[in-house]
Amino acid sequence: MSDSDIESASNPIQTSLETFAGREGTTAESVERSTTEGFRSQVTIHHDDLTPLLNRGAHAQTPTELVMMPLDLHQRVFKQRLIRADTPRDAHRLTEPVDVAGQVLAASGASQPSIVDRIDRIPLFEELLEAEPAMANAFERVLGTPAAESVTSVEQARTEIESVTGYHPARVGALREWCASRATLAARDGRDVLEATLMIEERLRKRTGKATSTGAVVRRAVRVLNSGDEARWETVYPSVERVWVCGLSTIPASLVDLLTSILTTTDVEVHLVTRPVSGPVLAERLWDGVAVSNPGREVFEIR
Repeated sequence: MSDSDIESASNPIQTSLETFAGREGTTAESVERSTTEGFRSQVTIHHDDLTPLLNRGAHAQTPTELVMMPLDLHQRVFKQRLIRADTPRDAHRLTEPVDVAGQVLAASGASQPSIVDRIDRIPLFEELLEAEPAMANAFERVLGTPAAESVTSVEQARTEIESVTGYHPARVGALREWCASRATLAARDGRDVLEATLMIEERLRKRTGKATSTGAVVRRAVRVLNSGDEARWETVYPSVERVWVCGLSTIPASLVDLLTSILTTTDVEVHLVTRPVSGPVLAERLWDGVAVSNPGREVFEIR
């Protein structure tokens, strides 16, 4: 067994997806690409520097800066920095991608769907794994233990596949192609976890009328924004001039699709504030991600 195979065996799901997304190849190798030059002119990357965002603080009747960052700690720290700088907060609106999506859906006449939470997902996964031996066996080959005894790991696998692909047909196809073209343990694990995850996600959607994740809500809003009615965004955020994404250690595909739809359908600027180490990786994955056509589309819609 090679060193890379030993590494994959230590954490097979994460390692196989990291290898696919970065070390041996990227989605850009096989995903349908369109030019990103127009997007690059609308996106500014700030490496570990919140100063440009803080300098946008001002008194304003309506916010001009839509700031998407994880709630609680990050938002609290950001507010404290504004206070220390004696900077007005009126121009900033702090939020999360799922809340932005909810606002867009509400403007389209649809209420934000309820999301099945993790406490409810786990027992549903247990039932599905028991009812679908082929799916359970695929997870077991990757995890090394019976899937019914490793439901938390199954949930982790599902989360990571969704983060990398957003279930977009082009990204799913790229991962399938990558796995099929390599005779490595990482590729075999990637294939098994991808197919098993798609199966369990599809079954989960049939079991519940709720959205299966926050990402699913975001992608639903992306499809609304891309439907040709730009007024959806303008109705919700008429004064927003810039969208800021801050405090992320990774950039999930659903967020890439949301940013892509904003760049495509509005004149709003996008600013990505990254951490020192992960910054270049996040920026590159953003450019790879915006290369897919029909952002927000899901493979389940064409099955």
